[in-house]
Amino acid sequence: HRVAEIIDRRTLDEPTHEPSVTEALAVLDEVFEPADFGGGPWAEAWRRRAAEIVTRLFTVPPPAGPVVAVEHDLSLELGGETWRGRADRIDHSPRGDLRVVDYKTGTSVLNMADAAASLQLGFYVIAASEDPTISKSGTIGGAELWYPAVEPNKSGIVTRQFDMAQLAAVNERLVSIASAIRAEEFPPSVGANCGSC
Repeated sequence: HRVAEIIDRRTLDEPTHEPSVTEALAVLDEVFEPADFGGGPWAEAWRRRAAEIVTRLFTVPPPAGPVVAVEHDLSLELGGETWRGRADRIDHSPRGDLRVVDYKTGTSVLNMADAAASLQLGFYVIAASEDPTISKSGTIGGAELWYPAVEPNKSGIVTRQFDMAQLAAVNERLVSIASAIRAEEFPPSVGANCGSC
């Protein structure tokens, strides 16, 4: 995440800057602290994994236009509560509108249906659409998860998209969650993790 942030900020500051794998690996060398990963062979293993992720991200990135925001704080008043988050990246999509991107450095990929209805991505779309700084750059037209730690497919980095038709449902779910939190009501419900609970 840190390497992508630094490179994205450079692109934000200089829109004609074209990031390279060499540049990204140099940034990784600057920010990687072996002690944070246990030193020795543990740190070496994490460094190799990070280098693979960075190499993928900057070798076969998804199509993207100019970056308009990096690590941008978002907040939204909804259902009587303030929801907060931070968008890793907001850029111009190939369609010309704005897109919120969330980097995922794990190897567990959401299926397309879950990503299409993602509360996280839906929140980003709603909050970014109401953000005065972002709205100066254009209209939010989508949100995506990017998975550079996963083996790329024929199109490049594995991505998952939010379905903009789900915005009303996401809004309704967030209001419902806020209401349940205030009421301290947490009834159990069947979910994807039930098999291992």
